[in-house]
Amino acid sequence: MTDLNSLETKSGDNAIGPFINAVIDHFPSAIDTPGGPSSPTPLHIAAAFGNVTAVKILLRRGANPFLTDKNGNTPVDLIPEEDDEDRYEGRVGLVKQRSVRRLHDLRQAFHQAMGKGH
Repeated sequence: MTDLNSLETKSGDNAIGPFINAVIDHFPSAIDTPGGPSSPTPLHIAAAFGNVTAVKILLRRGANPFLTDKNGNTPVDLIPEEDDEDRYEGRVGLVKQRSVRRLHDLRQAFHQAMGKGH
C-alpha cells in the first residue's frame, strides 16, 4: 500500500495538495496503485471520503477514473449519495448545504475527466 492510499487519514484539504504532489513526484506509479482489502486506488479513497481537493489533484496528475476495485466499483461509484441521511446526521442549514455542494463538485470533476476520454 502506498502513502497515497492513506488519503482518508490526512487532515484538511489545505494540507493534502502538497502531500499528494510530493508522493506522485517521487513515486509516479503510486497514482493508480491499489491497496487494502478491496484494492481501492487513491482516487477511490479520495472519492469515498468526499475529498474534492484530492480528487481534483489526482485527476489532474493523471489518475485513471475508469479503474475498478475488487468489487467492480469505479471511484465515482463510491461518492456518497446526497440523500444519505446518516451522512448528514447533526448537520443542518449551511453546513449541510456545503456538504451537498462538495459531493456535487466531486461528481462534476469526475464527469469532466471522464468526458475527456481519460
